Amino acid sequence: MKSLVLLLFLGLTAYQLEAQTVRIKRKFCKTYQGEIPAYRVQLGEEMVEIPSCKLELTLTKDSIIMQLGKLSMRNTYQLEKTDNPKEILILVARDNSDIPERMILKTNEKVIIRKGIFPQPEVKLIKVKKSN
Repeated sequence: MKSLVLLLFLGLTAYQLEAQTVRIKRKFCKTYQGEIPAYRVQLGEEMVEIPSCKLELTLTKDSIIMQLGKLSMRNTYQLEKTDNPKEILILVARDNSDIPERMILKTNEKVIIRKGIFPQPEVKLIKVKKSN
C-alpha cells in the first residue's frame, strides 16, 4: 500500500513539473512584424473606421515588447502547451484589463498569430530576417 501511494505521489509530481516547463528556445526569441488590417467599430450609433497599422513584436526570454505605430509596450508573458506540439500559446497581461493578449507561436512556420480582441482581426506576424 505504501509503495502504491509513493508511486502515485511521484507520478503526480512528475506530471506537474512537466506541465510547468514550457519554454521558448532562443532561436524563436526574435522580432516579428505584421500589419493589423483596417476594421470597423460601432461606437453608439456611429460606425468608426480604424485604419491598418504596423505591429512589431520582439520576444525575449522573459518579456515581450509590442510596438504599435509610435506606441511601445513591454510586458511579461506566460506560456502554455497546446494540443499541437508545434504550437505554443503566449499569454500577455495587459495594463488596466483582465483579458490577456493571446498569441500562438507556430514553431514550424516561425510565425506568431496574434488573436485580436474583439473587434480587432487576428494578425500574422512573420519573423524578421537579419539584415547584413
